[in-house]
Amino acid sequence: MNILKKLLISAFMLTVMFSCEDKSGQPYQIEDIIVDQGAFIRLQAVNSGEYDLSDISTSVMSVDLEHWDPEDGSLLQDAVLTLQFIDNTPADVVTRDVVTVGTYDASQWTADPDTGLPNITIDVTAPEALALLNLTTDDIDGGDTFRFEWTLNLTNGKSFNRNNSSSSLPSWAFYSAPFLLDVNVICSLPDGFALGSYTLTQDVLGSFAGGTFNDAPITVELVEGATPTQRSFNAIYLEHFAIGNGANPFAFNLVCGRAIFVDQQASGLRCGTAILLGPADNPGSYDVADDGTITLTLKEDITSDCGGPPADASFTLTRN
Repeated sequence: MNILKKLLISAFMLTVMFSCEDKSGQPYQIEDIIVDQGAFIRLQAVNSGEYDLSDISTSVMSVDLEHWDPEDGSLLQDAVLTLQFIDNTPADVVTRDVVTVGTYDASQWTADPDTGLPNITIDVTAPEALALLNLTTDDIDGGDTFRFEWTLNLTNGKSFNRNNSSSSLPSWAFYSAPFLLDVNVICSLPDGFALGSYTLTQDVLGSFAGGTFNDAPITVELVEGATPTQRSFNAIYLEHFAIGNGANPFAFNLVCGRAIFVDQQASGLRCGTAILLGPADNPGSYDVADDGTITLTLKEDITSDCGGPPADASFTLTRN
């Protein structure tokens, strides 16, 4: 089966899935997902998701989590949060073992007033993260990452994390990258920086002929994403195939001169489970003093869902 046929079938599958909303109005059948997944943690909101190099003392990672299982949340035993430091600075790479931040048992979660599902807010300040990893501010730089991961333990003895969860989960925006959050070390941006109308031009093709979003320059509106230094734009993935998929948001982080595409982003299409997009090994860049031009490089089909190897696609964003 060629890629176009696969994508056409995928578009039909997405139409069917979106037409089968459950009674809560979410675009999925929770009973069907749970059969394979067992349980999952939904990342409801990122209240604060960056550590600012210019204000480390007050920087905090803060997230709202929600627990789902086949018994309306009653199987929750606890969730274990771990932390890993990823040094993305080429010189003098610092390595640290993964550490446990904490274990949050069922008694620490509260029932959502509307759904009754267990909810919790978890905060980890930058000084706390540094102390847990035995790091100092001299050990970190813009672009480094603090990776927080959750393992969900149930009262029936089962455990779930990003390594054994269903591969379909990251493809749905509702789940919002379950079990993992990367908190980047950033440099804060001036007000209004890289916001507004831009022309997006593709410079290097990725996994598919014809262009990632279109085969001609398109106008996009850059808006603030999940964090103050994240930018997002709406575009239709593989629009030239004309298979009826709608626009999806695509986000990248502006990190001290580097434009880094967010990992495991849903494209809205699939050949098997989902076509996901992620950061390239060599990210794009921007001038911290001038937001007129931004280069952006992403990796297409990072899980080889359509059979081919992942490939980098490069773009230029030019302010209109």
